[in-house]
Amino acid sequence: MTQSFKWRQARLGDAAEVARLSIAHLGLYAEGVEVFDERIRLAPSGCYVLDGAAGLIGYMFSHPWTRHRPPALHQ
Repeated sequence: MTQSFKWRQARLGDAAEVARLSIAHLGLYAEGVEVFDERIRLAPSGCYVLDGAAGLIGYMFSHPWTRHRPPALHQ
């Protein structure tokens, strides 16, 4: 049986699941639900999730920042 996955733009309701995936992969370096929620609200065109029949299995978030001043983790 072949599974089908599709990249789609993230929605505010995805923030908790994205945070869960982040914790699973990054442990103590993972960012919280609030951070992902804010990124989806501020830069929705740079936030995507990989969605499948069983739910989200991946994410890709990018957002604008000032040159030579990347944002700190958890902010």
